[in-house]
Amino acid sequence: AVRVPLLNRAEKTNQVSTQKALPKIDPMPILYPTLDPAPFVPLSTIAPTRNFCHGKLFNISTHFLDTHNRDDISGIMFDIKISQSWHGIVVYGLELNIEKEQRRTIHIYTRQGSHVGFETNPKAWTDLGTHVVEGKGAGAPTRLRFRKRLRLFSQPISRHGIYIHQVGDNNMLYHNRSQFRVGDLEQNDGNMSIFVGTAIKRGDVSLPFNNKTNDQIDFPIGFSGSLIYSVCG
Repeated sequence: AVRVPLLNRAEKTNQVSTQKALPKIDPMPILYPTLDPAPFVPLSTIAPTRNFCHGKLFNISTHFLDTHNRDDISGIMFDIKISQSWHGIVVYGLELNIEKEQRRTIHIYTRQGSHVGFETNPKAWTDLGTHVVEGKGAGAPTRLRFRKRLRLFSQPISRHGIYIHQVGDNNMLYHNRSQFRVGDLEQNDGNMSIFVGTAIKRGDVSLPFNNKTNDQIDFPIGFSGSLIYSVCG
């Protein structure tokens, strides 16, 4: 009987902690603890003693409001940059802005270096695989957990490209950035930066790349969503 109040106090403490978490993202790091893609390994120029990744998760968001959609856009490419204060980051997943509350298939690619100039070159990208998500509707975060943790390092590459392609559909929502240039700063949280990206237009939305014409590359757009990550000191 003496332990009952103690358990109640612990439960109240947990409730307060949960209420402060926006959003709750703790389960993500332990889903796939052993699958790290080979292309993203520590470079020989980086001291191994600095390759320590903190358990705390961060969420950098470009927000989910004031967004747009076009029928001829099936993907977005954009760059991120890691603060020089950190050795690197581990990205565990994304939160996307999906217009419809339906199941959707998303294909993720990444590359070391900016996406600019490599919009139609599949050989320049690393395939992170296809992911099935349950769309939560416009303005609500749709969680996408990477099947493989994505390790990115701050040196010597200054930027990393990310390509999000929706397979067989095109109802991801974006920010209209027609008044900006590709590569302009979109968001910064002190650990990393997200930059204005490139809308990828496709006549056949099932094809992630098109090497025939560059007119399939459209205007600047902003990623609407979040990256969930930890930092490596």
